[in-house]
Amino acid sequence: MPPGHQLGPHKHECDYAIVCVDGDKVEADTLPGNATGHDGHMEVEVDRGKLFWVRKGGVEEAFNKTDKRFRAILVEMKQDS
Repeated sequence: MPPGHQLGPHKHECDYAIVCVDGDKVEADTLPGNATGHDGHMEVEVDRGKLFWVRKGGVEEAFNKTDKRFRAILVEMKQDS
C-alpha cells in the first residue's frame, strides 16, 4: 500500500494470515456489517516478519498514513467446500 493510501471499504471472505514485509504502521477502521467481534480503530506497528490475523467477516477500510510503503504477504485460508 503506497504512502498516504486508503484502501476503501472491503469485506474479508476468508481468514487471513498477514506477514509484514516493509512499512511503519498500518491502520484500519471497522465498518457496519463487521462480524469479527472487534469494533473501532486498529493500528499495527510493522516489523519485518510480524504476523497478524484478520478474521473472516471483517468489514473495514485500511490506511497507510505514513511516508513509507506498506508491503505484506497475505495468506488466504480457504474453506473446504
